[in-house]
Amino acid sequence: MAFTRKIRLGDLLVEKNLITPEQLQLALVEQKKLGRKLGSALIELGMIDENSLLSLLADQLKIPLIDINNHDYSNDVAKLLPESLSRRHRALVLEERARDYLVAMADPTDIYALDEIQGKLNKPVSQAIVRESALLEQFDLVYRRTEEISALASELGQDLSASATELSE
Repeated sequence: MAFTRKIRLGDLLVEKNLITPEQLQLALVEQKKLGRKLGSALIELGMIDENSLLSLLADQLKIPLIDINNHDYSNDVAKLLPESLSRRHRALVLEERARDYLVAMADPTDIYALDEIQGKLNKPVSQAIVRESALLEQFDLVYRRTEEISALASELGQDLSASATELSE
């Protein structure tokens, strides 16, 4: 059994010379104050850009970094996860494969999310990391309620035509 050393994100960033130890300390204070994840605090403070952080995580976790805006996936496959679960865990099913599902996640280190997603899909999950902002945009595209909007527009049109008829009388 191979031993892999567990390293914290901040220490890894310092080790790779992407941030200084002083920046790490400042980000940790900010993280605690705001109750955010360290990566988010570092990005908000302008100490690292999101793509550099995600590339580092993808390398470290040995998972692909996917540009979800340019990835071809089916809405039917994506909808295998209910919208509430997808949004809560910032995850979207991209591919159904023979042995597993490829799931894009904003935080692939969230083992609770992974466990819940695998339970819902009843099949193993392979993870990919994606930019959270791009993922949120995709949620709106995948889960948009086109049928509901069409029904409301039709109802509104009927109401407006009834009002126009009343006015003309």
